[in-house]
Amino acid sequence: CEAFHHELLPPPMPLWQAALMTVGDAELHRPSKIWKCYVPEGRVVVASDSNARQRRYILNWLRIRQSWLDHLGRRESGSSVPMALRVQEWRDALNVSADPDRPKPKAKGKGKPKDDPEEIIAALLGKPILSCDVPASIYGRSLAGVADTGAFVASTAGVATLRCIAWELHHVAFRMELTELDGELVPARQRNSDQYEDRLKLLDTVFSSRSSL
Repeated sequence: CEAFHHELLPPPMPLWQAALMTVGDAELHRPSKIWKCYVPEGRVVVASDSNARQRRYILNWLRIRQSWLDHLGRRESGSSVPMALRVQEWRDALNVSADPDRPKPKAKGKGKPKDDPEEIIAALLGKPILSCDVPASIYGRSLAGVADTGAFVASTAGVATLRCIAWELHHVAFRMELTELDGELVPARQRNSDQYEDRLKLLDTVFSSRSSL
């Protein structure tokens, strides 16, 4: 598992990277279902090797970010909108543009139509992604000029802001997946118990201001 380095992404943790390197191919097992992501990968959003695609990914994530994070915070609401999408579905959704020639997601399986990730997110937003405004600021940082992504990435302030965006995506993904994986270790009959609520509170302390993360 070779580390991916990019100036806008958090560096890989040496200890974790070393652990991944020790896993042999014989120990890997194909999961029974395709893994989905609660948020798009930071690598996808800010580190695309295409300037045009990087612009679409960044702007579209900024358009939906707050609504999607609020959605994740309502995990028990019973919403019909899924909490996670496949990696390619995130790519398709964030690649939306006003260009009529932009390719649509391909069909999957034997002619079975693919769920349109744009429509999935639009159902949450109540309107198409491109109808949402890009916020004026994020984390107290101005997003003025972000539409000119090339110049924004070249600026010191822009680099700092995009690093914050990438860090948040990694943080949210780790937090959601930690809870999900931990839940797999708890028998279903115990997941509505007071003890399980205490366990979730314990996980929350990992992300408190008193923790080392």
